[in-house]
Amino acid sequence: MKWLKRLAWSATEDVVDAPPLPDALISALDSRRYDAVKPAIRDWCIGQPEGAALEALIAAARSRGWSAPAELEVLEILFEYFGGDLQRAFQLVRDRSAGEHFHPDLYVLGLVALFTNNQYEDAHAFLSLGRRREPALADFADYWMMKALVCWTANNMADLRGTVDRMCALSPDDTTTLENACAMYLELGAMTEFWAARERLMHGRHRVGYAFSLNTLALGDYEEGFAQMETRYEMADAARLINGSLFALPRWRGQDLTGKTLLITAEQGLGDTIQMARYFPLVSALPAAKVIIETQIEALSLLQFNFPEFDFVVREHGVRPSPAFDVWEGSMSLPHIFHTTADSVPARSGYLNVPPESVEYWHRRVVELAPRRRMRIGLAWSGNPIHRADRRRSISYACITDFIRGIDADVFALQTCVPPNRPSNLIDVSEEMITLADTATLIAEMDLIISVDTSVVHLAGAIGKKTWLLLPYRYEWRWGLEGEENHWYDSVRVLRQRTHGDWDTILHEVLLERLPRYRLLQGIS
Repeated sequence: MKWLKRLAWSATEDVVDAPPLPDALISALDSRRYDAVKPAIRDWCIGQPEGAALEALIAAARSRGWSAPAELEVLEILFEYFGGDLQRAFQLVRDRSAGEHFHPDLYVLGLVALFTNNQYEDAHAFLSLGRRREPALADFADYWMMKALVCWTANNMADLRGTVDRMCALSPDDTTTLENACAMYLELGAMTEFWAARERLMHGRHRVGYAFSLNTLALGDYEEGFAQMETRYEMADAARLINGSLFALPRWRGQDLTGKTLLITAEQGLGDTIQMARYFPLVSALPAAKVIIETQIEALSLLQFNFPEFDFVVREHGVRPSPAFDVWEGSMSLPHIFHTTADSVPARSGYLNVPPESVEYWHRRVVELAPRRRMRIGLAWSGNPIHRADRRRSISYACITDFIRGIDADVFALQTCVPPNRPSNLIDVSEEMITLADTATLIAEMDLIISVDTSVVHLAGAIGKKTWLLLPYRYEWRWGLEGEENHWYDSVRVLRQRTHGDWDTILHEVLLERLPRYRLLQGIS
């Protein structure tokens, strides 16, 4: 086996530089118990330097009677997983799980490794092995949790319902289980089960967290929901959402800023950044000596143009901004600090303008590319494929292509990665859309925007452009649970699937029925 060759150990090797193993790990190896070895290796791997660590672990195990290759392989899997090499850990788990040495907990670690690495398609494919082994996993709660998360991400709603039920049956009082179950039941439309899980959380001894906050927001309770959302700073993967280099520094919680310098850091995606920019005028009115905005490079020029009173720096995850500041806050905390309710969201009619130099360029380009003055539609059918919900929110190009051909309009793609062999009326300018200022200005040149839930919708709403948002059956807290209106943008209409995964019906209704009526009402040829 290749992994054994990599772990070949010679008694003549100099092991002086091998990192010492802590007593807890030595004791766990002596016990020969997996449930003792796993947490001991996890704790040991934190902060360990690269080099001889794995070899030292294997040598110590062998000296305590670990001799079988399958036993030593377990140690390597745990070392690679907790040491951060998730791809290597998965490869070892995959090879092991296909044979006689199937191990439920290691199999789940393989699923977690893929999920954490944003390899959602691979994780869903790996579930096929778990399904064949489900008799051995029937009472393994962690498996049903991961199966639910993977099915949810993969938009496999047919399997999700029964999986969530089993997950809750095995862990009826676990906070994480109940929080995820609430989100999943809500999206499934299983409201009886949703309210039952929510009731257990609300009235049990549970401290609700980030996932629960999104359910509260979806129900329209913004004040409570944004307060609950503050728990995201405590999440294990918080640095995936927010610049983790700031966590040890003082946060602004709404206290007086007289004479202080405040840093606002963008968090999560570009759409979230644009959505929260509506609060910048409120921040500007505060008595701070200076405000610094840390943002994604794509948003820099658009925000600089609209808020020249602020200083701007480019966000780099894990890197502390160089300008000095006294306190900082994540942009998604601004609704909480300013006591936002569903009825008091600021600037719903629009709050961004596009730079004049961009207007000049994009007006000329649109006329060049679509000289015959017929309806111009900006269209985005898919988002970032590594987004955990992309399988649910995006429409495949194959699904939407025939509908595009049936539209009597010039359709401008408002996204990157436009496939070749596109319909003759689909115009690709993706190479020219470098920044959000470019995209926003192109949006401004359109008669109508039609988009799935990406940053395009937030840009269009922020400049007040008429927009039709194509949304899954149940999806995303900020758009609510029903109806065409939303609390964030007056110009955006929310058009929802009638059943999970059914894009054909909504595309037919929107593009072939609603669009012609809209064009007549607007007097657009």
